[in-house]
Amino acid sequence: MSLTLLLIGAQLAAAVPAPAPQAGDIVVTAPGDKPQKETLVYAGSRLPRAPVLLSPYIASSTGFRGLTPDSGLDAYKSTRFVRTKTCVVTGATLSKAAACGLVPVQKALLANDPATARTHALRLLAVPGLTVTDLFVTQSFLYRIAETAGDAAGRRAALEAMVESGLLAPADELAAAKTLAAMAYSANDRPEALRWYRTARLLDRDDTRTLINLAALLQSTGARDEARGYVREAVAVVQRQGGEPPRDWIDNSR
Repeated sequence: MSLTLLLIGAQLAAAVPAPAPQAGDIVVTAPGDKPQKETLVYAGSRLPRAPVLLSPYIASSTGFRGLTPDSGLDAYKSTRFVRTKTCVVTGATLSKAAACGLVPVQKALLANDPATARTHALRLLAVPGLTVTDLFVTQSFLYRIAETAGDAAGRRAALEAMVESGLLAPADELAAAKTLAAMAYSANDRPEALRWYRTARLLDRDDTRTLINLAALLQSTGARDEARGYVREAVAVVQRQGGEPPRDWIDNSR
């Protein structure tokens, strides 16, 4: 009997409304289109905790909320107008070059123009001297741009860059790794799916769904001995927690 991947059709979650700006936000202002009107951007540095994938089996906390302290990365729903004549950054999380460079990205997103937003974001990535955080936040915008454009490959590339930045908290890194595994599997890229499931396993050795998905993928490639080892790990986790492993797990662990 072969294992079945515990993958339910992954769907993108709806955008989560951005919270109101709070004290301590990074504030970026830059000239707008109309005299005496400028765009105010809120920028933060941590990944928030809304799901990218709506799946009971592939849980993820890699969605994007408004750019507020310790909560999110996506600024465009927290935009308002203020009176100013210069580009000013208040706060130290983003460099001035990055924060001001995100203003046209946000403006294009507000105009529902993901192609222009992507052009500005890629231009920003080419700016020398950006910090790791600058790059991380810019990639988060590229994720949102790809999401808006229905670009699955773009979403995957941006999320991978965010994971590889090293800035994610362990729980967020685990969720992102599982999301990337699901994305790769959906794209029929089994080597990358295996790579990300192996990464997820290293981050949480008690995640039985990751172990079984990894085993099922390995079975499909003919690596049955390696797959059997991961099934045994999953069985041991369930038994250690006082549960009863599914019969097909027991069968595939032998």
